[in-house]
Parts: sequence; C-alpha cells; structure tokens
Amino acid sequence: MNRQGQARFALLTSVLLLAAGLVHPAGVQTQQTQPARTLAGGAVSVTVDFLALTRDGQPILDLKPEEVTLKVDGKTRTLRSLTLMTVGAGSDLSAQPASEPPPAPFATNDIADGGRAFVLMIDDETLKTGNEPPLRDAVSNFLTGLTSRDRVAVITVPHGNLKCDFTNDRQKVRQAMSLITGHFNERETPTDAAIRTRTTLQAVAGWMDSLGGGQGPTTVVLFSSSLMGVRGALTPMGRSGAAAAGGTVDNIGIGNIRQEEFQAVGEAAATAHVQFYVVQHDSMIASAPSAAGGSGSGSDSTRAGLENLTGVTGGGILSLSGSGGDTALTRIGRETSAYWAATFDAEANERNNVQHLLSVKVNRDGVNIRVRPTLPIAKADTSAARPSATSPHAMLLESRTYRELPIRVVGFASRNSDGQVKVVVAAETVDPNVTIAAAEAGIFDDAGRLLKQWAPSPAELGTNRILGAFTGIPKGVYRLRVAATDPAGHRGSADFDLTAELATAGTMKLSDLVLGLSRDGQFRPRLQFGAEPVALAYLDMYGGVAGAKITLMLEIATSLNGKALHWVQPAVDATQEPDRFNVTAAIPLGALPAGDYVIRAIVGLDGQPEGRVVRTLRKIAR
Repeated sequence: MNRQGQARFALLTSVLLLAAGLVHPAGVQTQQTQPARTLAGGAVSVTVDFLALTRDGQPILDLKPEEVTLKVDGKTRTLRSLTLMTVGAGSDLSAQPASEPPPAPFATNDIADGGRAFVLMIDDETLKTGNEPPLRDAVSNFLTGLTSRDRVAVITVPHGNLKCDFTNDRQKVRQAMSLITGHFNERETPTDAAIRTRTTLQAVAGWMDSLGGGQGPTTVVLFSSSLMGVRGALTPMGRSGAAAAGGTVDNIGIGNIRQEEFQAVGEAAATAHVQFYVVQHDSMIASAPSAAGGSGSGSDSTRAGLENLTGVTGGGILSLSGSGGDTALTRIGRETSAYWAATFDAEANERNNVQHLLSVKVNRDGVNIRVRPTLPIAKADTSAARPSATSPHAMLLESRTYRELPIRVVGFASRNSDGQVKVVVAAETVDPNVTIAAAEAGIFDDAGRLLKQWAPSPAELGTNRILGAFTGIPKGVYRLRVAATDPAGHRGSADFDLTAELATAGTMKLSDLVLGLSRDGQFRPRLQFGAEPVALAYLDMYGGVAGAKITLMLEIATSLNGKALHWVQPAVDATQEPDRFNVTAAIPLGALPAGDYVIRAIVGLDGQPEGRVVRTLRKIAR
C-alpha cells in the first residue's frame, strides 16, 4: 500500500469511528410518526440526514413531521420518524472563541459519546505562498470553539496527503496547518487550470470514497479559490442542461471539464454521508486565469467550478472572511451543530446500489434546507446477522473499530523503577453491569507497528475494569489500542493517542495526572464520574529531595487555560523510592454541575520554572 493509500486507510478507520458516534443522548429529540416495520417484499427503512437553517445559519430545532416533504425519484415518501440530532452542544460558535476546550478525557467506541467529524481539505495549488496566515488564523479560532468530543482531520489536495488524522488534539491540527504552504502557479494557463481542476475533483472524490458510509454525516470543508466549471448547467444526476434536453455538449478534451467529473464527487459525498462546504480564499479569488486569459465568467470563471461542486453535493459556498463579523468556519460550526434524520421505508426494487434523486422541502417560511441531491440505497445485506467470533488479539491487529461492547480507554505516562517510561492502561465498560471476559492491549508507533502488548490474567478479569502497564517505552507519541469481549461474546475496541514522556518542573519530573476513587484503601483509576461526592487526583513527582521547598496547587477550570473555578491544596507523601513522592488531592464533585473540567496540577521547586500536568474530568448527570 502506498503512502496515500495508508493515509486514506487511517482516515477511513477514524471516520468510521466518528461518523457512527455523532449523537449524545442528552441532545436527541425524536418525533415518531409511525412504528418501525418491514414491508412485504423486503422493504427496509432508510435514513436521510439534512440541515434545516434560518437565513443566518441557525439550526431550526422544532420541525414537525407534517411540515417535511421527502421525495425519492419524484415520489413522496411517508416519514416513519423525524429525529433532531444536536451534536455541537457546548461549542463556542462566536467569531473569537474565548479559550481552548478541555482535552478529551478518554477514547471510546460508544456511539452515544461522539462529537462532530470535520475534514479540512486544503487546495494548496490555489493558495499563494505568503497568503497562508489568514487561513491558519481562521482554522485556529475554529478549533478553539469546538468541544472535546469534536475531531478534525487535515488533508491537502490535489497532490498532497493526510497531514493530520482525526484528532481532538488541537495543537496537532495547528501544527499540521503551520506546515501547509501555497503552491499557486502564477503562470497557470487555461489548460493548466483544467488539469488542476480535474485532478482536484479526483482527489476530493477519492478521499470521500475513503470515508465510506457512517450512521451520521461528516463535514468536509474544501478550501479552494478556483475550479473551472462545466459548460451548461449541471442537473442533480450530473447531466448538463443541453445533454439532458437531447443535445450535445462540447466539453471533450484536456482543456474542458466534463459534468461526470463533478458528479463523481457528488456520488462520493452521498455515499459517505458528507455535509460539503467550499470556502473560497479571499486573497485568491481574482488570481486564476480564464480561457480568455482574464478572471473570466461563466464556465471559465474562478467561481464556476466551485458552484458546480456545491450543486452536486448539496453544499454551500462561503468566503473565508465572511461578513458582518462572521467567518466561514464560524458559520459552518453553527450550521452543523444540529441536523435532522428522516426515516422512510424503501421498497425492495429500490435497494439496487444506485443513486436516486432526493428532495427535502419544509412547508415553513424562512427555512433553508441543505441536503445532498442524490441518495444511494444499498442492496439488502444477505450476510449472517451475528458476526463471527473474534479474539481480542485479532481485534488488536485490525484497524476496524468494534462497537458491540462499548468501552472507554485511557493511558498514563509514569516512571518505572528502572527509570524508564512506563505506560499504564485503564479500560472500562460503558455499562458498569457488563463485565470483561477477555481483553488485550497494544502500543503502536506512528508507522502502525505493534511495539508492546499486554493481556490481563484470568484473575484480573470478571469485573467491568482492567488495569495494566507497559514498561520500557521510548519517549514519543503512540496509539494505545484496547480490545475486549464480554461473557456473551460481544466485541469492543477503542484507540487512545498518548505521549510517553514525563513533564518537567525545574529539576523534577512529573507523571501524568490520573483521576480515580479510593476503594478499600487503594487508589483505582476511574474514567467517568457521576454521583460520587469526591474524586481523587493523583500524580508522582520524581527527583525531589526531602525538605525541599515545593509549591503545589491543583486548579479546576472549564477550559485548558481559562480562569480556575476552584483551588485544592494537594498532599505530598514520601515513598520507598527516595526521589519519588506521591501527590494526591480531593476534588469536590458535588459542587460541580455535569460537564467536562480541566484539572491542572501546578508544581514549582524553590524558584525554578513551574511545571504542570492536566487531565479532563467528565462528570455526567445521574
């Protein structure tokens, strides 16, 4: 597999995790219009997702089934259900978000605990060198306003690759953006522009093909300034107006773009459940040549191809800077914070893996509907309903995410007794009443190689949590994967990105901060909290000397660098290792509403530079 193929495979793995996890229970409102049923002849339900927006991009949250008309191939369908999915709750949708959100507290395969998935595609061949800062700044502000559940990937097209796989680590995304530079050809001819357009369309379609189909939409944002358009208007199925009327269209040749090339992107977006946006970079709008040698108009203008692209995807086209203090990404964040899922019964003869014409309209003034113009309806699945048995070890070596057993996973860096980095892994089932019958964990490097693996002993199984450790881990960034099964054979796997390195506080080193509870006099990690009155925060300090003047404080905040809500004075205890000290603090959970909180441990040593470690605490309502 080549490098781009590997990157696409990694992106596919991530997006399947994300696209199936876009709904949080607190944000779902369902209006059932009739009970679920299977029609004679093999008809089954099909779900269509769409955006319903006000003119300023605010999601409409109170649609009624009787207001919605859904047509497939021109035929009105009876809605079986209409469900509001609010997936951006807690995000800061202002043009200048106040502060960075909390990091994700853990990784999970639980579809009820997901956020939004954004793919930022940068067309760097329409970006001039030196014009990157406005784009980077816009993305940086956008990232700040997202929640810890939202993940972002960065790709360059047409000849680039995956710069950053899906992550909720905002700094990784910013780092990827900082390395992107413009490659616009100042001497681009109309033929060059056509070749670039064709290659870009192929790249965009290829990446969306990699996304596959999930249970919810993924938002793809293409940053581009110029694509050549087709001659004649595109219909939803991709045929130009002249061709549809029985005429011919002269767009054969290297300098012309065929409507089928745009339609391939539309079909890929429909199959992958993509909400598609184009953001036109302001500084490049007038830079691309036309067939006549100027900025052009009609099919050769800098905007025509971008409009063709949004036509076949049902997307929107925005200017980077926006208007009225808004920005393109601010609006995208606002528009995608909620969507509607409408379910209808497809007839057996429609399940043919063919794109069907789709239309959604709302009988209400002032409502803009954004929906893909085609809908693929897959053939009936004739495979066995129950999956074949798979061992935790086999799941560990796969990239596929298994969801039958919802689990949470996290890793912590600490110091081993021999001075090397040790990684502690903790995993738990989402349902505390479900136990783990078998499990295995592994650490993978950035090339996908399995470096270490661990499996709990039989005595460590039989509860809803496992705890293990990897020793002798070189400093670096890794992927921790845990795979598990329950007694009924349900399978689950999840991946957590971790940094195996100790933080520095002057001449001392700090382990990662771990959150948990005290049970039977022992500290036990806990990944999520509810009605417990107190949580314990724990970390190790290394390199300290008894009697040294150490300043310690633990802060509780709602954002990574925001103002502290509470302060807690930790306790310090010596251990059997003369230079290792335990630091513990009690966090008053009863005083905190449900939500995500950043726990910051700040450590200073006798006037030396301070160090800090952070961990996100998630408290849910009980």
